Amino acid sequence: MKRLSLAAVLACAALSIVLSVAVASPASAAVLPEFTVETNLTATFGTSKLNTSGAEIKSTEGVFNDSEVESKKLGKGLIWFKLSSLGGKECHSTSPSDTEGNILVPVIWHLVHPKGSTIYLILFLVKATTISCKFLATKVEVLEGSTILGRITGTGKTTSFKLEVNVPEGKQEFTSYENDAGETISTELKLKVDGVSAKGTQEDQAATITTEKATELIN
Repeated sequence: MKRLSLAAVLACAALSIVLSVAVASPASAAVLPEFTVETNLTATFGTSKLNTSGAEIKSTEGVFNDSEVESKKLGKGLIWFKLSSLGGKECHSTSPSDTEGNILVPVIWHLVHPKGSTIYLILFLVKATTISCKFLATKVEVLEGSTILGRITGTGKTTSFKLEVNVPEGKQEFTSYENDAGETISTELKLKVDGVSAKGTQEDQAATITTEKATELIN
């Protein structure tokens, strides 16, 4: 697998896209959740599905690594989907480039809440990624600015947290969050399939986040 320089791929200025302050209607500042200590994190997950109209890319397993923590609530890293396929034929990322069956997705992560809730969510801001599949020579592009939410839960001070990225009844389970300006921001996985715009969902099964240091989620 080819390794990437995250410093070259990711710029934290991109986070302003999803945490920007709206000009039209000012809102009260919100307190975002965070870990009790700054800590790098990794993750593992089982079967994953990237769903869109006419295409379902399946990966049998995956990891999140190369984590670079920026604060108690913010960091960046690389998701690596393994043994990926569409219609039974292999898929791999071409930008970032990798080998057969491997899909690399650079992301920025941020801890957030849904508006008016104390549920802990982790927001993934996805960098542009192009996926090539042998089935019908399909090309799937994950567009810059795409965002995905997952629920993160832990019990007390720990290094192990459960991550849930679910798609009940064909829809992403969590589709909005509150930013630090107190505004509700909608999330969307924006795709192009063979050049045609499409909306997608992402589902990850049996996902676990492991932190380098023992920590706890707090509001």
